[in-house]
This record gives sequence, C-alpha cells and structure tokens, in this order.
Amino acid sequence: MEINSPKIAIGIVNYNGAEMTLNCISQLKNDTYSNKDFFVLDNHSSDDSIKLLTQNQNITLIKNDLNQGYAGGANKIIEKILLNKEYKYLLLINNDVQINDPSFIGKLVESVEKDEKVGFVCPKIFNLNGRIQETGASVLNALIFRKRGINLAPEKFPKSPFRPEVYTGTCALMRVDALRKMTPPYEEDYFCYWEDIEICLKLKKLGYVIEVIPSAEIVHLEGQTSKKHYSSRLEYLNIRNYLWTIRKHLNSFYKSIAILLFLFPIFPKKIIWAALFSKNKKESITMIYDATIQGFFTKR
Repeated sequence: MEINSPKIAIGIVNYNGAEMTLNCISQLKNDTYSNKDFFVLDNHSSDDSIKLLTQNQNITLIKNDLNQGYAGGANKIIEKILLNKEYKYLLLINNDVQINDPSFIGKLVESVEKDEKVGFVCPKIFNLNGRIQETGASVLNALIFRKRGINLAPEKFPKSPFRPEVYTGTCALMRVDALRKMTPPYEEDYFCYWEDIEICLKLKKLGYVIEVIPSAEIVHLEGQTSKKHYSSRLEYLNIRNYLWTIRKHLNSFYKSIAILLFLFPIFPKKIIWAALFSKNKKESITMIYDATIQGFFTKR
C-alpha cells in the first residue's frame, strides 16, 4: 500500500461479457496503484459469465436476479461498497476499455485528493482510431445533443485539468461521501443511456464539480457490449431518458429550447433514419414515438 493512498473500490457492471470484464480487470491489476479492491456486478447474464467470473478469486462477485441495466447494476455495486467505511473512492469503469497508462488510477486519486469539491474525476478517453472520444459539455450543450470535442485530434485536447459540467461515465472515480448523499446515485428506471449525464447533474446540485485529468489516459472500445445486443429498444432508452433528463434538470427557459430543438431537427431526423435504414422499420418508428410519449408524459 502506498503512503497516503486511500483505499478505493473498482466496480464493473457485466452482462454477457465475462472475457471482456476479466481482461479489463487484468489490466487494472497492473496499475501501479495497489490499494484497490475489485467488485463485479453480473446483470443476470445468459452466457457462461458467472462460471468464468467465479473462477477469479480476486474479485467480489455480486449476482443480480434480473438485468437492471447499467444504472441498476452500478447502484448494486455502490450499495455494497457503502457498507464498508474504508473505501474513500469508487472507480466505476466500463468493461470495454483498453488501459495503456499503468498509473492512470493514481493520477485520478491525486487530483480528487487535492480538492474536496471534486466529486467525479475522469481520464482523457481515446477512441480506437486514436482520436479523442469527447471533451465533455456544458449542461445546455449536453441536453441538446451537442457534446464538445467529439472525435477531436489529440493535440487539440486541453493540456491541463479542466472542469466540464458533464462528462461521460465510461471511467469515473467518484467520491464515496458524495454517493452517500444521493438516493439513489443512479436512476434505475433509466436502465442505460444518459445515466452518466444525470448523475453529473445531481453532483452539480450538491455543490461538487467534475474534473478531467489529461495526463491519465484510457481507450474506449465504445459500445462493445451494447453492439452485441443492439435493438430499437436502445434507441427508445436514449430518447426517453434524454427527455426525462431535460424535464428534471433544466429550468423553464432552457427546457423550452431543448424541447423545441428535439421536436424539430432531432425527432424528424430519427424518424427519417429509421424509415430509410432500419431493418425493422415499423418497430423502430414505433419505438421512437413511444419513447417520445413516455419521455414527455411519464411522471418524473
């Protein structure tokens, strides 16, 4: 254990992806930050995930009786680590990442230890093509589907730590004390998509900030789990959760702007795309309409 290195929990949500999860854990074990424990939540996988994960003696395996999506799975991990007061931080990380920086965890911990206002700290994230995944966004930009720096050239990424209002939850070190203040931390009815934006907005309301550390780096093999199980259901979740988020977190003025932008450029484009390119056009269009109705009128 390093001197002045607080103990952290590392959490991974698994669904039919044990080999990917174990590969991620193997890389994380090689990180120079040694004061860490591993927790894996299996979201009721239908493959041999439980068998493979059980064979690994160095992780705490949590088994779900049903698939609660990323949000529900993350909450189960958080519930588990909150029972143990020795954990100061939780590193919640997707299993579809490649880690080339063997000291990225320590860089994140060093940053969050410097400022108690930091509740959510993230590394620089590369795409497989070597470009930057994103640079985060302001609240308004995120809620009109305009994240900054998507597919950015690496040399244009900020050189110093910076603080966007929201950032992707692909890999985030979170302050456990902040998680204790949220009930629940992740909105479980989101299932997946927009749950990372939503938790950033919750943290902001509690007075915490989001920080990105450019010297800490990972590669995101984006959507490897969801690509294996793609359906129009995922587009439904994306639209519905987006609308839920703007209804919950924007003031009346910005909410009106976001809704207008959704109804005119965004919604018609999604319908046209589904009509032209979807394999099951009727199902895809129906899901888009259903998601819009649910997003606007389901009580939040």
